[in-house]
Amino acid sequence: MPLFCHMRVSRTVRSSQGGASQPAVFVKHAVEAIEPVSWDPKSRPNDAYADVLGILNNCPGHDQSIVFAFLADIQPDPYYGFRVSCDGQEGVKAMYVAALIGSEHKSDTHVVGEGFKVTTTGIKDVAMPNQNSDNTMPAYTTVGFCTLDDLPGFRLDPPRGKKTRYAIALFTKTDNAGLHIHKLECLEPDQTQNAITCMQGLRKLSSTIHPQGQEKRSHCLTLDSYTVAPKDTKRCRTLHPVPTDASLGET
Repeated sequence: MPLFCHMRVSRTVRSSQGGASQPAVFVKHAVEAIEPVSWDPKSRPNDAYADVLGILNNCPGHDQSIVFAFLADIQPDPYYGFRVSCDGQEGVKAMYVAALIGSEHKSDTHVVGEGFKVTTTGIKDVAMPNQNSDNTMPAYTTVGFCTLDDLPGFRLDPPRGKKTRYAIALFTKTDNAGLHIHKLECLEPDQTQNAITCMQGLRKLSSTIHPQGQEKRSHCLTLDSYTVAPKDTKRCRTLHPVPTDASLGET
């Protein structure tokens, strides 16, 4: 299963009113199709994703979600594995944080118990547009624990004849040892520029997710809290991998 996929979801809405309960809307989402992310420029996030953000912000937060960020946004947390702070604004709690990284050094592998510990130093954030005053990017260390079968998927050695290995990484926590890798997906060099633009857009979208509700997740949304009327939701006349709209603009 690829790390990231485009997913087409259909939604059905049913109103309910009866007895002493207040009027409510039941919303059902069903997955229709899934295809791997191609990093095509036409598939990058756009303003059509605002409808999705409206739904996410109207629902309680989900502690098993994924957020997109720059490596500089990822901070240690004494109670969670990490916390994300985008431009000084606290982000949502999540299980994983995704970032686009580049490695110019070979990974070091050490036996730990019945598995392996893979450490890579000098990791750079590829998607972050701002550099230091001396035109350099800060360097990070990544750590991953795996079995022998998973070992090739955790190493970040540059490909033969290439200077840098590019990859999308999911991290579960950060501490003194470094950023802990959950999963990696390597990119081809010709995909990097498109992936940079896409990750910057995803990071911008992630920074605008601020769920309002704190109550237990439910299949029922009250009419008062449902901010987007079903009849006003955009419908695709022609099926595309992603909905089309205006660009998100510069990050």
